[in-house]
Amino acid sequence: LRDITLGVTIRREDLPRGNTVRIWVPFPLQTAQIGDISIASVRPQGALKMAPRPDASLGSAYMEVSRPSSGDVRASITVSLMSRPNVVPVPRRPGEIDPDASFCSDYTRSTQHQRVSPRVTELAAELTSGAKTPWEKARRIYDHLLATVPYGWNWHWRSAIFSPYGSASQSVLGTGFGDCVTQSCLFVALCRAVGIPARVTGGRFLCANDHYWAEFFEPSRGWVPVDPTIPNALMMAPGLSRRQINAVRDFYFGGLESLRLTMHREQLAPPLDPPKRSERRRSAFLSTFAEAECGGRNVERSTLTVRYKPI
Repeated sequence: LRDITLGVTIRREDLPRGNTVRIWVPFPLQTAQIGDISIASVRPQGALKMAPRPDASLGSAYMEVSRPSSGDVRASITVSLMSRPNVVPVPRRPGEIDPDASFCSDYTRSTQHQRVSPRVTELAAELTSGAKTPWEKARRIYDHLLATVPYGWNWHWRSAIFSPYGSASQSVLGTGFGDCVTQSCLFVALCRAVGIPARVTGGRFLCANDHYWAEFFEPSRGWVPVDPTIPNALMMAPGLSRRQINAVRDFYFGGLESLRLTMHREQLAPPLDPPKRSERRRSAFLSTFAEAECGGRNVERSTLTVRYKPI
């Protein structure tokens, strides 16, 4: 069990004119490895106006703080939760995906950053040829990404995400390199190309910063986490044996460690609730940056701190 305090600090000189500061703070969502989520404390008292449902697509707590007469704006929310590693076992009797299921169309369609292009469709068909189950198909796609798309340390998501014409999945095919955002988006696009519902998921490591991974739907197991980035990067570490590399590779197909929080799922930039009146500061990375506005104008600078301790 852990206490996690997410705090936001805004310097008074960085506040636009206005009496009320609206703040959207990252908030953990319930998953197979994170549960028993409860709010332990809020500062200032009464500032919390809305907390997300455990099954929401975006983990964002909405707070309102009166503009201080002096000093900086400080707001925080402490959340208690139970964290544990989660590994989805290989299904003994894999189910069949129902293409007419209500959610299937949402998670198999082509989108800007999970684009099911002709090239993606051709590659997905080639990789999954002869595979009979969603699990086997997804594993082939995962293994292909680990073998052919090395981790690039230049953060390829920047040009893909912040360009109105960019596509995260297509950028990997164009450059031959990827990062957590673009690799996950390509995995999702390849799964969708062969009819497997898949989605991008994001959050943060408690001991580090933001991170993205993916999930695909297996009828007998539900949403299965897949992280094509961590094993890809770890394979660059010197001195690892083949057995160790394979253990890491196998774990991150269906497994997540306990120090990872899910903050949003389904898409790269879920809409804020309630909506922000001004432009968002960070459209994709709410798990690292809080959003804030005052007087209907965006707050350009704020600091998010994350502190945690085991109980």
